[in-house]
Amino acid sequence: MLHTRPYFLGFRPIEAVYVFPVEESAAVTAFEAEVEGRTITTKVKAKKEAAQEYSDAVQAGHTAVLLEEDKPDVFTIKIGQLKPGSGAKIRLIYASELPVDEGSVKAVRLTVPTTIAPRFVPYTDGSEAAKKLGGIQYSLDTPAPLKVSILAVMKNKIAALESPSHKLLNEEMKLEDGRFVMESRLRSSCDEMDRDLIVLVTTEVEQRAAFFFEQFEKDGKVTSAGMVSLVPSFRLKESRSELIFVVDRSGSMGGGFSSPGSGIDQAKKALGLFLPSMPADCWFNIYSFGSTFESLFPKSIPYDDTSLATAKAHVAEMTANYGGTVILNPLRAIFKEEHAHKEASRQIFVLTDGSVSNTDEVGVFLVPPYGCFSTFYGPLFVHRCWPWFVPMPPDVGFSPLVLATVAPAIWSLGWPGPVAELPSLLPRERTSDRRSCHS
Repeated sequence: MLHTRPYFLGFRPIEAVYVFPVEESAAVTAFEAEVEGRTITTKVKAKKEAAQEYSDAVQAGHTAVLLEEDKPDVFTIKIGQLKPGSGAKIRLIYASELPVDEGSVKAVRLTVPTTIAPRFVPYTDGSEAAKKLGGIQYSLDTPAPLKVSILAVMKNKIAALESPSHKLLNEEMKLEDGRFVMESRLRSSCDEMDRDLIVLVTTEVEQRAAFFFEQFEKDGKVTSAGMVSLVPSFRLKESRSELIFVVDRSGSMGGGFSSPGSGIDQAKKALGLFLPSMPADCWFNIYSFGSTFESLFPKSIPYDDTSLATAKAHVAEMTANYGGTVILNPLRAIFKEEHAHKEASRQIFVLTDGSVSNTDEVGVFLVPPYGCFSTFYGPLFVHRCWPWFVPMPPDVGFSPLVLATVAPAIWSLGWPGPVAELPSLLPRERTSDRRSCHS
């Protein structure tokens, strides 16, 4: 829930605008505003129609609210004709499936984005969303404190409720209506909105495959929906790999709002764990990118003591001196290259602060039919820009992430018979990755 403070800037009504991040895979289910003791409810309408109705109401002197999706992970709330001395309470409800945490099949991860980091807008991105993101004014100050209350309800007994990003104060676990319930809140009364809130809920039993089915009736019509949730947990045949690391060395990685504490240092720390942990029979290469890009080797080479020493020396000299964040060019170059070996599966690891506007364009290169598995690693405080983005928390060990990411993966998963509206081929999955299919 969002609260706006009463304001006294003159004697004329104002339009209050709030731009905020939402988990990319979330679905907004309810939105309402409380202004001057009145509750304003909302309806879902076509974007242009809703904007026109809002504009007409404001011009007529009526208080109105509008919620717009700028990008899948960025929304804007407008409150028009907010009178002097008035405040508002905004209530937004959204639903999202919780992914299984990296390196564990007993924990699920909740991510609540709190901040939109400044994003580099390539000159090729002329979308309205990019213009709006590029026009946002940023500040290192956080005048709006963050207050959080958590209610975890699980079918299995809760073993732990913790956060790698914030300090929590947990209540005793309870058993209510056959479900295990635990409440929690921030240890401090409020916190700065300078990083995502990440909560891990661990149960005593591993996350298992499940099937959900619902029916909804309205006006005599019945609609049905089903979901299969799969969590692979079995040993796979070892396969040879080609590992390509793509390191963001743009100016934003040097520190500041989007990478406090220097994102390049975090990337170098992660590489320091990745490089000595790679399989002995793999091939690898390292790309650096910004406004331009270059690779350490002309093409991926075998992993041995000599190539490892060369890579370590290269990483030690890395600085954030490559200008802007043009990520498409190195990805295009990588996908044009032949694989290091016909039997090698290619895995791409992008270490970045994630601050670009053209995430949809980038995502095209990271799904089939390109035939590789791509994972984005970035600082904890930057909102996840892609569904393949893995938080890289400061002062938290990377070892579980490293081991989980270089593990063997499932290339495809077929269905035994015709199933309506289900994909015939799923993207490549690692064991313990949750994959849901809806129909």
